[in-house]
Amino acid sequence: MVAEDICGMTDAYVDAALASSRVPPDWPVVLAHDGRDPERAAALAERYGAVSYQGPMGSFVDLLLMVRAGFFIGNPASSFSTNAARVRHASLSDPATTLRCGGPQGQDPAQC
Repeated sequence: MVAEDICGMTDAYVDAALASSRVPPDWPVVLAHDGRDPERAAALAERYGAVSYQGPMGSFVDLLLMVRAGFFIGNPASSFSTNAARVRHASLSDPATTLRCGGPQGQDPAQC
């Protein structure tokens, strides 16, 4: 993978992340995005059947979905995505949480 794959959320990057996960194939794919690249968002929606929330308080809803997701593919080029990953990582210290990082132990939380 190169920076273009990760920052552009290419199909190769998303495919590799999904292949390395233990996500059941029938789980929904939710796409949180800022609208800066509508063509890429549409392509992700088409390829993966991804859905997006476009209603009131969209950024807040996106953040909650990213923090509580069973598996999270973050974009390290996005400060919003990185902050969600760090909240996920901080939540791991609470034994009552069901959040799990998709990456190896001790990995940068922005890569969860």
